[in-house]
Amino acid sequence: MSNTFDSSELPGPRRVLVLGDIVLDQYTWGRAERVSPEAPVLVMQAKTCDVRLGGAGAVAGLLRGLDAEVLLAGVVGDDPEGRIVRHLLDQAGIEGRLVQTDAHRPTTHKHRFLATVEQRQPHQILRVDHEWTHPLAMDTEQSLAGAIENELENVDAVLISDYAKGVCTPELLARVIGAAREQGLLVLVDPARSGDYERYRGATLVKPNRRETELVTGRAIHSPADALEAGRELVRRYDFQAVVVTLDGDGMALVTADGLAEHVPTRPRQVADITGAGDMAL
Repeated sequence: MSNTFDSSELPGPRRVLVLGDIVLDQYTWGRAERVSPEAPVLVMQAKTCDVRLGGAGAVAGLLRGLDAEVLLAGVVGDDPEGRIVRHLLDQAGIEGRLVQTDAHRPTTHKHRFLATVEQRQPHQILRVDHEWTHPLAMDTEQSLAGAIENELENVDAVLISDYAKGVCTPELLARVIGAAREQGLLVLVDPARSGDYERYRGATLVKPNRRETELVTGRAIHSPADALEAGRELVRRYDFQAVVVTLDGDGMALVTADGLAEHVPTRPRQVADITGAGDMAL
């Protein structure tokens, strides 16, 4: 498979390696019908609680929903949340042997509280994050990179889900993207919200959203035409084969290194929660 982007070459469900920041998403649902006498905050009566794979774990889960075989690479802590992540991976049929345990950092854990008020649609009223965003220690970084390189001959594509939680270091991504290109593999990236895309240099396709594209290019994006021009700049600057800029209600803008520039419209719908939209698009 060539690493030059051609939609006609995209395979059906195959074996995919997902690399990135693994998150444990926890949701507590309940009702909030009064204000606390102790402080000007809502009192929520908890009803149910559930846990789900988030971040790169969510991408892996979505791929399983498309019948792909998935090998997930990342890091969790030596903590209860990390053990829950591994249990969820087993339940979903996601291979987790490249998920390394780092006793010196916690599993990234986001706890959302969603409350119903006066029988209306539940809304998020609070999110509590437990995370450490420092880059991986060098020994963990090197171990993870080596393990991924050893698996590339057994996969058809690599997806990188960067949530800026410390796993997707420049050194790790340079090794993985370089090795994947040598194997002729597609490398698709959902980038972190930062101005540094040098770490993704040479990827087949990068999928920033509107705000991320504005941040890295310094261009205001008011229209699909603006997004197409920004995509051209990213392709030229970072040696990408393609860029897809997601534009919420305006659809997507696709630019390729061989000159294709296309706006893909959408049908806007009313939504209550856009969490995971970027994961689904990737």
